[in-house]
Amino acid sequence: MLLTVVILFPLFALGAGVDSARMEIIVPPSSAVSSDALRASTSLVAGQELDWRLEFTDSAAEIFKIELSEIIYDDSLFAGKHLLQVTVGIAWRDSVAVRTIACLIPEGTSWETTFRQELIRLFRSDLSDVFPTADGLRLTHAMASGYWTTSDSAELPIGERVWVTDTQGTAVALVTVVDRFDFPGESEQPVAVTEFSPLWAKRPIVVGMPLVRQKTGLSFSLAFPVSLERIGMEGAVELPIRRTTFRFSGKVGFDALMDNSAFEVMAQAGLVSRFALGIFGKSPDVLGSWWTNLQTAALFHVGVGTRWHASDGFGFLLGAEIEFQLSHQSSAHWYWGVSAGYRYRVLVESGIGTTVQGNAQGFTLSPIVGWLW
Repeated sequence: MLLTVVILFPLFALGAGVDSARMEIIVPPSSAVSSDALRASTSLVAGQELDWRLEFTDSAAEIFKIELSEIIYDDSLFAGKHLLQVTVGIAWRDSVAVRTIACLIPEGTSWETTFRQELIRLFRSDLSDVFPTADGLRLTHAMASGYWTTSDSAELPIGERVWVTDTQGTAVALVTVVDRFDFPGESEQPVAVTEFSPLWAKRPIVVGMPLVRQKTGLSFSLAFPVSLERIGMEGAVELPIRRTTFRFSGKVGFDALMDNSAFEVMAQAGLVSRFALGIFGKSPDVLGSWWTNLQTAALFHVGVGTRWHASDGFGFLLGAEIEFQLSHQSSAHWYWGVSAGYRYRVLVESGIGTTVQGNAQGFTLSPIVGWLW
């Protein structure tokens, strides 16, 4: 139990607590569209998209107000399409922002669905004029071309992993630093940009979300490789290599021949490169879908070990291995998948090497389960 508390503390004790608010939605009577439908759609979307910033409750003393006005729904301007235009006013504490939603809706398409989609985009945009940005590391840009922060005073190195959290400090995504560069600013002074690539997310990440450095970047995995003549078990650990996107991998494995005539123990070290399919999303809105949490990896290891044979006793092993992994990160910490690889192992006795695993017997298939620190 103590270990569980220690592990969870870094993620769930990061924030200072979420603000509570009572949502108030003002919609004037409209002949264009149903005021009740507008109010219901706005309440639903605001509750879903702003839950990382605010806890909505009817007993809260403070009011978060959304006012819809200047509602237009016109089918006379564009053939076969309706124009939907709504002015959205947002007020929180002393901050007020006004945005306009304007879109064309093809005939036969629900205006409510389109309105909700546009409202989602609005709430995922930069609302720093409503929620002033606090000090500290935060996401400042979320675009189809990438995720940036310009508040990186700590100068995160390439390859470092960073948690994206809500205001309570609960992890909603894990990203990797993939680049650092200067971007031309409004003044003559360039802006230092840190760019991220998503590894895992349980929801789309948006501008303003806090960023927290991962404590160690350590990950563990357990695999059960099977080949034509062997079955085994491997435990592996991965660590970041500073200022690169590669990771160091070390693993120890035990293998037994199917007929139990020989047993092998290997210790190996190598490099890993992995990325998630979320980088191929055409929009930040898709992040959090199951397929965006699929990860691919390429691994290369070399190692030494020992082999015991029933007739020959102990011998010295040398080996190399290449693997390709496909895994799915199902939560902030756990992932599972499968690995396909090829091994080549040589038994060295009296200065003479003999191949003991290679050719068709060198191909392996391994189910994997892993845990991120």
